Amino acid sequence: MWRKLVGIGDDSGKKKSALLELMEKYDLLVKQDSSCQKNEASSKPPTVCYYVPSRLQVTTDRNADPVISEGSNVFYINFFSFLPGGIVCRLMARALEWSQRQGDAVHSPALGRVSSTFYADDQHQFRLQVISKHIMVSVVPEEIVGDASSTRTTANPNTTAKVKDFLEESLADIKKTWAPRIQYTFCIACPCASGDQHYIDLDKFLTDDSRSVQCCRGRLIAKGPVKQKFCPRQEVSTNPAIPEMETVSDKDISEVANKARLEYEDLDNLYVELEIESSDVNNAKRVANTLDFKIQATKVLEHWRKTNGSKATRKAILNALQECDLIEAKEILEEKWGLKDDDDEPQIAATPKAIEPSEPVRRYDDTGPPDQPLPAAGAGTEEVPVYEAPNDPRREGNCYSLCHTPRGMCCIIDNMNFQLARNQNRQLSDRGGSDKDSEELSKTFSNLGFVVDVAIDLGAADMLRYLRRQADAHDGMEVDCFVCCILTHGGLGKLYGVDGETVEILEVTAIFKGVGCPALIGKPKLFFIQACRGSDRQVGVPNVEEDAPEEIRQEKTLPNEADFLLGYATVPGYVSYRDTRRGSWYIRTLTDMINKYSASLHILDILTRVNDDISEKNARGYKQIPAPVFTLRKSLFLSTLGDH
Repeated sequence: MWRKLVGIGDDSGKKKSALLELMEKYDLLVKQDSSCQKNEASSKPPTVCYYVPSRLQVTTDRNADPVISEGSNVFYINFFSFLPGGIVCRLMARALEWSQRQGDAVHSPALGRVSSTFYADDQHQFRLQVISKHIMVSVVPEEIVGDASSTRTTANPNTTAKVKDFLEESLADIKKTWAPRIQYTFCIACPCASGDQHYIDLDKFLTDDSRSVQCCRGRLIAKGPVKQKFCPRQEVSTNPAIPEMETVSDKDISEVANKARLEYEDLDNLYVELEIESSDVNNAKRVANTLDFKIQATKVLEHWRKTNGSKATRKAILNALQECDLIEAKEILEEKWGLKDDDDEPQIAATPKAIEPSEPVRRYDDTGPPDQPLPAAGAGTEEVPVYEAPNDPRREGNCYSLCHTPRGMCCIIDNMNFQLARNQNRQLSDRGGSDKDSEELSKTFSNLGFVVDVAIDLGAADMLRYLRRQADAHDGMEVDCFVCCILTHGGLGKLYGVDGETVEILEVTAIFKGVGCPALIGKPKLFFIQACRGSDRQVGVPNVEEDAPEEIRQEKTLPNEADFLLGYATVPGYVSYRDTRRGSWYIRTLTDMINKYSASLHILDILTRVNDDISEKNARGYKQIPAPVFTLRKSLFLSTLGDH
């Protein structure tokens, strides 16, 4: 397109002008600020110049060691599986445009296809450097003007936050417009120095008041030094307002998102009461670029504060919680903010419920290492959230590591409409209620930090193609775990596509073995299968259906490789039950138990509770019992220790 543009003659000015405007609109080129081109000695108008990011020269090897300047603040944008060149070019274009808007009329950007430096303000530049599947961002302070020693200062956190906000907004818009399936997160290099370079989600350091973050090797990393680099310094008011009318701070927003015990639906109701437009909510969630709804809440409330200015007060939040009937959350925040009415009648403290554990209970909070001793009775004045649990097996170290954000991919295949199979004279009914299973699985694994991808109504060959694409997408990704949920009709050792054809379960698991998916070697691979495994039928039960055809044969159930878990809805030879309105017994119970116990029990203990719960269900005398099989080598906790 650029060659065609250059080839258009001057006599076609309107055509060239229209094409230039179109290319500017789509971030294919950026007009150079005319203030950079003034020539006072000449009466001629300045020549219009354009930057064309896609034609920049490659001046640096992507695999070369990154350049980190002294005193700079450095963070990374991790794109996991791959980093398309088109995204890099569009981000460069927006960075050029943004840099010129900051008032840079003197400096020319240093541009390259892999590494470019831009103006941030009078005292800082920022550098974008492509390194494999990451973009390294460095906010670099310029040399202090007039300082004879020419020493560098450290980068200002306000400038760092400004650059980070710009990149978040730009990438969110690029993702929405051009690459909706691309995944990325803002992170910093893990300081544990354990060998290979790896990263920790930056939002873990910035979104709550706890003192530390647990890294991939189990070490607790102090948040303070990171916050000092990335959090804007708050101006101290000389005339503070009334506390409840004070404009909410970063700490207040963090307390709403993390401490007020609000669930996903509660937060959505709160946004409605605060009159935040749904489009603004969705945009803020895209900027957050995470499936953690508490981090999303932080971004939404930050947008609300920026939009409403002095009207974004603590009082407004408390009133909104009152209108939502979220009284417990309102009382928690009132107490934290010191807004409890002193004239209220004194409340008689409830007697704590006695705890009689089978083994000694250790108490720890989220403000320090869990093995710190409790303060003496009466010590301190601030009440802290307390988690009560027996000795956590994760401290013994024999468990799978979950340290990346996102945790990994959760693929869901939901086969509901089997009309194609019936057209081939296959007696397979539609699976009413399966959409409820898919919805609950999506919500559960999204909240656990997985990227969820749902495929609906696939034929047998399409099921295998879809899963192979998911395995290929792991190439180069840094993930901790893989989850696959298949909801369909089944028989012994096989699963049905909507076309009535079958795939072997071992064909499915083989796709994710070490040969086919090396990125998952040594990582836990979980398969939850809601399908029958035989033809013993339950008939005449209102609103309860079976996921079984009529065939039965010998079954092979487990791949011959370590780190697999297959959660079958039922034992070999029997049907599994599905409520046409509420979904299947197995998936409904599985998601309930994971939501309830992921922070305290490893996956096998959770599946044991699933078995116990389903064994109590009864469909006119007929029963069901799930049958998990596994080759896991360690305990797997779907929620890390730091997530308590």
